[in-house]
Amino acid sequence: MKSLVITAFFICGCAFSQTTVFLKGGEKLVASDFLVKPASKKVEFRANGRDHLVKFADFDSATTDKKVLKKFAIGKKARLFYVLAQSKNRTLGVSSTKRVQERGGFSGVVTRYEVAVIEDGKILKELSFTESKTKSEIEKRGQFFEIVNQYFQDCTDFKNKVDLFRSSQDDTNSIVLNILDNPEKTSCK
Repeated sequence: MKSLVITAFFICGCAFSQTTVFLKGGEKLVASDFLVKPASKKVEFRANGRDHLVKFADFDSATTDKKVLKKFAIGKKARLFYVLAQSKNRTLGVSSTKRVQERGGFSGVVTRYEVAVIEDGKILKELSFTESKTKSEIEKRGQFFEIVNQYFQDCTDFKNKVDLFRSSQDDTNSIVLNILDNPEKTSCK
């Protein structure tokens, strides 16, 4: 019975992921209740029994399972992106924000995605779109595939993963949002 309880503990313990936060000075914290506040440019989390509110400038990165949220100093601004792929000194990052949009007495949540190719503190290519089914947004989502092919040719694993989400039957390019909503890092060789 005792071994059954210990086995169940390890199985259940592995089912919960933890977030590890790395601060600018090298400090490493195991966190819970992790929240990014883009409007105030701060990251909020709970670690060691205390609530922390850290400015983007003092934040370095956070990891949860295969997800990596990293700060990039672009020009004089600090921006946070989830890392989708990293090859040499080039990174493909994504960030998304949700906002409530009201029209004619109805309201709905709109998600805006920003995809960026970052190299040496500069954005080589940036793309911004929503999940809207308008022609212009569909075309912008289609450009995501072009960005991957142009800037990450040597990242075979990531290209193969992205190709799984490309379908001739998906005329709205909406399937690609699955990659962006669950941004797992793929390391390139």
